[in-house]
Amino acid sequence: MVTSIEATVRDRVHQANASRAQFLGLAFGVTYLVGGVGDVLAMGTLRNHGFMALQCLSSFVMVPVVRWLAPRWAAAGVFTVSIVLSAALGGAHVAQFGGFDGPWFYGCYTAPPIFIAMLLKLPHRLLATLGTAAAFTLAYWLRRPDLFDYPMAHVPLVYLLTISGISAGLGQWVYRLEVQSFTDLARVEAAASKLEERLHSGGGELRASLARQLHDDVAQLITGARFQLDTVTRRGATDDHVDRLSSLLDQLSQRAHVMLDQLRAPPAHGPLKDELLLVQRDFKHLGLSVDLLLDDGWVAQAPTADSHVVLSVAKEALTNAVRHARASEATVSVQAHAHEVSLLIVDNGGGKSSALREGHGVRGMRERAQQLGGVFELGDADTGLRVAVTWPRRERA
Repeated sequence: MVTSIEATVRDRVHQANASRAQFLGLAFGVTYLVGGVGDVLAMGTLRNHGFMALQCLSSFVMVPVVRWLAPRWAAAGVFTVSIVLSAALGGAHVAQFGGFDGPWFYGCYTAPPIFIAMLLKLPHRLLATLGTAAAFTLAYWLRRPDLFDYPMAHVPLVYLLTISGISAGLGQWVYRLEVQSFTDLARVEAAASKLEERLHSGGGELRASLARQLHDDVAQLITGARFQLDTVTRRGATDDHVDRLSSLLDQLSQRAHVMLDQLRAPPAHGPLKDELLLVQRDFKHLGLSVDLLLDDGWVAQAPTADSHVVLSVAKEALTNAVRHARASEATVSVQAHAHEVSLLIVDNGGGKSSALREGHGVRGMRERAQQLGGVFELGDADTGLRVAVTWPRRERA
């Protein structure tokens, strides 16, 4: 379990760093772009702004590199290189426009606090934080060495080192808090999964008792109600209410048989494909033909938490298709991609998402998707409703 928890925490740290690197890259790229536009409006030219243009370019380039080219574990390194380069370019840029009483006092202080948001271990954090400060200072000194003879030149340098130290300390504190929260969450998820497996494996006697009660009591009640209905019908009653009651009894009888089969079957913790085939069989009894389109490679090795979400969402969506949309056909598709997994359920019930209210069923599907860090979508298909869930791909622990 320890290895599984550590792997989960490591994956979430890498995922957080990748997301934050992309956000910060876009934010800085837009900032440099807006600054350049402002300079054009104020001065009518971008002369002497080549370094700022390179800053803008390096920030924007980092985003696709982190998102599509570099593996997640390398996102923090790519971000660090980009920010160090941007700091050096920033030092060269502000050196063109003033001394210690100008942009130096402001521009040089923006780089170190950036790394507070990134989840780095302390040695890497110190190197990244001091690296940005050193890059800015060195680039500034190379272009304006004369300004370092100024009597108060040590003031911005002391401020810069102080801010770097504070930033590294705060960043380490944030890192420890977030890693601890990831660890606690992984432990809770592992404990919940283990508890669920124990409940499944130890629930045989309860399931048998429920199956007997369903067969002895509910089935007898249905039989008695049908006998009474047949008696009324033989006496000449043909009204619509009798027809509707007969239809409801048929549906109740079918549903009772399905529940009885489920209770007598082994607990639902087998391979995901087998469980989906059981779902397909159960809904066939209710008049819904379900077509399964499965990525067999991923389904065979699906993590336990992912399997539970797939089964829960599929059952809820198919139940809604039968109960509310009167659908006769549905498709359940489970497909794995490089970095994500998708579940798609489409029915032919003719329902419209705009006419639905978000009740407990839809809310439950949304919450299950969020448990995996995924996204839930409910929309219209060509023939009915479309339920889609997408979440990050994880390897089986």
